[in-house]
Amino acid sequence: MYTDGMIWGQMLQLRVFTPQMVLDVLNPPRYLKSWLKGRIRTLIANQVKYGLLRRIVENPPVFATAWATEEDIRKLYKKCVVCGAEFIPKQRKQIVCSQKCKRRYYKNWHRKRREEAGMDVNSKRRWTAEEIRKVEHLIHRRAEKGEYERLAKQLNRKPGAIREFVKKLRRRAKYETRDNT
Repeated sequence: MYTDGMIWGQMLQLRVFTPQMVLDVLNPPRYLKSWLKGRIRTLIANQVKYGLLRRIVENPPVFATAWATEEDIRKLYKKCVVCGAEFIPKQRKQIVCSQKCKRRYYKNWHRKRREEAGMDVNSKRRWTAEEIRKVEHLIHRRAEKGEYERLAKQLNRKPGAIREFVKKLRRRAKYETRDNT
């Protein structure tokens, strides 16, 4: 079914490839994928050993036939959507070059979604000392009806954010008293 000749033929057609690219082109049924991956790796190792293939990049492993041109190799590179650097993707859908760019990409992606939904974009605003002082009196007693809403207007924050911050301050105070005794 999947002979070495068939696999080698696909490698020659691709000229520059990763083992995953060869597997994608062959498109085996699910139950044969792991077996075929092993056959592809073995065939690549043998062809590199005999000089018919050369390794171009270590991570991800990229191989080229003796007939591959520089243009074929350049086709494999993608441009990072965040920083613009060229890289060889490990997976077909990969659009960023590193973890740092991935974090920046998703941070911007979430910011756009929040803007589209009409939500506050800068939701991680730090609490100032003055804001903490105005909220601290709620640590030791229950808030009166509408008190969170009044504080929210005064501090330009949402009532839920103030409520959560008061809970956080209560937990801190609880642990501080426990450590002091």
